[in-house]
Amino acid sequence: MKLRSVDKVHLLSKGFQDLKFTGVMDNDIMTIKLLSTCVNWQKTISVWDRVNSFIGIKYPSMAEYIVAKEIETKIKALSESFRDSGLSSQILDDLANKACAMDLNYDNVQLEMKKLQQYNLSLLQPECPNSSTINKTQKKLELKEKNALEKIMYNKLDKRNKEEKVLKYRVTCLRKGDHCFGSQDAAHHFGGELQDQYNWVVDLSHYDLNILLCIMRDELYCGVTLTKESLHHRNITHFGPTTLRATVCYSMLCLGCPNLGDIIVDPLGGGGSLSIEPLLLNTGLTAKWCTPVPEQPGGGWVEPQQKPGQVQTRDRRLVKAKPNRLGTGHGHLLPVWWAGCAMVGDEDLSPCQLP
Repeated sequence: MKLRSVDKVHLLSKGFQDLKFTGVMDNDIMTIKLLSTCVNWQKTISVWDRVNSFIGIKYPSMAEYIVAKEIETKIKALSESFRDSGLSSQILDDLANKACAMDLNYDNVQLEMKKLQQYNLSLLQPECPNSSTINKTQKKLELKEKNALEKIMYNKLDKRNKEEKVLKYRVTCLRKGDHCFGSQDAAHHFGGELQDQYNWVVDLSHYDLNILLCIMRDELYCGVTLTKESLHHRNITHFGPTTLRATVCYSMLCLGCPNLGDIIVDPLGGGGSLSIEPLLLNTGLTAKWCTPVPEQPGGGWVEPQQKPGQVQTRDRRLVKAKPNRLGTGHGHLLPVWWAGCAMVGDEDLSPCQLP
């Protein structure tokens, strides 16, 4: 996906109107399960595959599903135990290699982990004596770090080739209106019917395919998400107080309508997001980083004399830069860039039909 101004792209497979739910749980759930079989999923998966280039088994047999499910269960159990072990990442890397040598035997790996916890107490992550004093921001940060660690351990434990992996999926339900069933109930039964039909592996965290189910009063629409993660992450490696979405930067630049030879100043100047986006978009653009000099008469702008890997803060101190994907520093510099060529035209976001 190379779209610049949108975050996510969904493919609509089919819609159903005037369903007239009865208000009885069993009847309405049965209706949802029957509707899942009325969609041409082969055509939908073929379009999704052309966008994402999935390498693996899209339509596994029951024997292939059983083997894949067993391996997935072992890997997830071990990665979750690694996440909650409190051991350092270096020790967990060595333990992951040992786990692969043990054929992912959960009991043997747990015994090895307990030995490491006993002999490496100093490397355990400190626990807060009173969890009620931790604010919500800290809790979210800790949860995010744990989830990231679990994902890293999952990838280290999974030594299978891409061609051997069975398609993993999840169903996300968005619901509006009064119904006798909940969103989780609809997603569970809708996805369960697909699992019985295609033998896919259900995985809510490490999924390949995200099936979107939208229920609005007496209407139901289903499709798939073509973008696994939001496209605004494409230039971001470090989140700071002034980080802008790449999609927002592109839209702001399009609204500005820069012409050939125009000089555009980024008034925010935190991570240089407004300058990075056009530089990655057009090869005819040049950028220059400047910093304000308030002590000069009438102000003015000069080029900072920092060394490679440094940026100049507002009090004119040189600090170590946090690089982004373009290699520029994350600091308080104000970038100025020249439009060496015109911006590209608006993206064609008109709906298209399936082949």
